[in-house]
Amino acid sequence: MEQADKAPSSGVVGGFIFTVVAHVVALGALVVALVYEAPRHEAMFRDLQVALPAVTILAIRLSHLTKQYALLVVPPFLIVDAIIYLALRAGLRSKALGTLWSILVLLTIFGLAVAVVLALWLPMQSLMDNVQRPA
Repeated sequence: MEQADKAPSSGVVGGFIFTVVAHVVALGALVVALVYEAPRHEAMFRDLQVALPAVTILAIRLSHLTKQYALLVVPPFLIVDAIIYLALRAGLRSKALGTLWSILVLLTIFGLAVAVVLALWLPMQSLMDNVQRPA
């Protein structure tokens, strides 16, 4: 009887730890892309005097904001994320809602990361097209 009472709470804790680690890794990858990769591409585009599409300019601006405010935004985001996950899993006792929340957060973070990568890739593609085009 005693183990039956512990099983749900250990499932919540295990799910919570997995969710937090997954969200930290995903958010870390996004922050690394914005803080380290975007500025490198920005410098290269500036040196080559490339006209940038609006989405690339937006990604570069997001990079500047991330450098300035990441330490103020990321920890509270993760805390609120954890509270919502725990409220869904433990408070409402809904594994499905907790899992749905976790998946939605991961998809949002990875979607932003893919958008940033594509935004930085677009000018590179036009540069490569110009280089390969015969004179």
